[in-house]
Amino acid sequence: NLLRPIVAISTYVTFCALALYRYPACLQRLRDDLQSGHGEYREWFVHEVRRFYPFAPFLAARTRAPFVWEGYAFQERQLVLLDVFGTNHDPRLWADPMRFLPERFAQWGNGKFDFIPQGGGDYLSGH
Repeated sequence: NLLRPIVAISTYVTFCALALYRYPACLQRLRDDLQSGHGEYREWFVHEVRRFYPFAPFLAARTRAPFVWEGYAFQERQLVLLDVFGTNHDPRLWADPMRFLPERFAQWGNGKFDFIPQGGGDYLSGH
């Protein structure tokens, strides 16, 4: 419980620095946001970093029980992979997904399964 959060936070600090290096216009927007006291753009920027640079390209798990999803039958203990990068860059979910655009989160509906930087669901309830 100590090492994992340190690695995760340091990874995202590095990704934030990379985004600011590659997209320097964001730095001025962040400064303006800080001066205004709103914090909206900062939140959008952090979400976009997490979307654009996911912590891992995919996540693996085993199913707990058999079930059918969209016509595909999963068996108990079957290995499944969640394509985190693919979901976070899917043009059916994200307009112009290969473009770094924090403003896209201004109208985001906070969906549980369209934005999965570390896994599906709400991070406050364990993904």
